Amino acid sequence: MSGDPWHFPRPEIAREYLAFFESGISNTLVLFAPRRYGKTEFCLEDLAPAAEKAAYRVAYASFWQSSLSPLPVLLYTLEKSLESRSFSERARALLTHPVTKLKLSGALAGAKGEAEVDLSTLGTKPPADLLLYLADLGARLARRKGRFLLILDEVQELATDPKNAALIAALRTLLDTHRRQLKVVLTGSSEEGLRRMFNERAAPFFHFGTRLEFPRLGKPFVSHVLRAFKAASGRTLTEPRMIALFDALNQNPYYFRKVLEAMLAQPRLDIDRALSLTRERLALEQGYPRLWSALKPFDRELLRVLARGERSLFGAQARQAIGRALGGETPQIGAVQSSLRRLDSVRIVHSSGERGSYIFEDEEFAQWTRHHLAEH
Repeated sequence: MSGDPWHFPRPEIAREYLAFFESGISNTLVLFAPRRYGKTEFCLEDLAPAAEKAAYRVAYASFWQSSLSPLPVLLYTLEKSLESRSFSERARALLTHPVTKLKLSGALAGAKGEAEVDLSTLGTKPPADLLLYLADLGARLARRKGRFLLILDEVQELATDPKNAALIAALRTLLDTHRRQLKVVLTGSSEEGLRRMFNERAAPFFHFGTRLEFPRLGKPFVSHVLRAFKAASGRTLTEPRMIALFDALNQNPYYFRKVLEAMLAQPRLDIDRALSLTRERLALEQGYPRLWSALKPFDRELLRVLARGERSLFGAQARQAIGRALGGETPQIGAVQSSLRRLDSVRIVHSSGERGSYIFEDEEFAQWTRHHLAEH
């Protein structure tokens, strides 16, 4: 799409995903990776263009921190995919023209012809007539010649609000009904959110689609970014040192590029100072200090225990440490359970999948917590 020299292309993975759809075994892929690990960039820069070259009509929607409720986002994406413009043209138009109103091309509330909807005024509860319109729009897309790929980014956000239940059910029905014509890529960054959508027996997408762990980036990515850095600055950075830095950042491409961005902006910075400044800025951007201050004392002490490497938070050792820090008795298991529910609800921790074991949702926040421990 953008020709960004910093983008590390992964055409082979895009081809693998399209080949999966061509096999006919399933029409849906669910890609998981923590936030800022490159899922969105891959979908926009690699998967969508590869799909268009393979004669797919492509539509993309993100549910992450959208200014609109989910149904308008989805309707806009599908409606615009009916246009003759390419995916990259539609994506650029979306960046330059904020979405406020949408002309619907089919029937709405029994009226034929075009109708205009002010998307910004729709509440969080999906109107019944627009859910029916969604079904009609999906059917029209499925009847068009050629194949259709729908990419829904951060789909677990739909499960965070009970008011989205009707939309989720309508979306599941649409994808089931037109599974031969519509191929779908769903991405997610929250283990707990995806579990609520896909793994629980009562979940709306229970056992729907094929889940894959989105591949992590490695040495080839670092080499590519270092070449871009040299082209931009004329400076050569030692690859082994930068690979070690990438690993120290939990192989997070966003944070890695932010360090290099700091070194470009301030050429006198060495790597260690650039890393320190980047972490300070990111902590403020992500609101870590404010988030920490807003936590209950019990929750902070539990996170301190978790940051030290303790995974069995219900065990006597962990509870004794929390009690000592709070200057009281060893808390009961119920108190730990209540704390974990609070922390899970604000996406600070989630279950690791092992009974009684929890991990940080955001590894960079875990790193910040460890530094915070060392300073206090």
